[in-house]
Amino acid sequence: MVLLAEYSVCVNRKSYMAAFVISILLSYVEFLNIPVFWPLLVMYFVMVVIVTFKTKISHMIRYNYLPIDIGKRTYNKGGAKNKA
Repeated sequence: MVLLAEYSVCVNRKSYMAAFVISILLSYVEFLNIPVFWPLLVMYFVMVVIVTFKTKISHMIRYNYLPIDIGKRTYNKGGAKNKA
């Protein structure tokens, strides 16, 4: 997908705006107010986060980017040894 500003996506894609407006209007209908067991939502959120991070971290490792780097790497100027 080409990177576009949010406004241009909303203006050019009328169906997205229509779906948004319809979802807002339907949220006020009492008939559609279905109770949801909140621990299931929390477990689903945790599962999505774990899968996403696993994919991103494996991609970073594949392209030799260290996702976690403990400590700062120091380099010697001109090949001289550090004197502490």
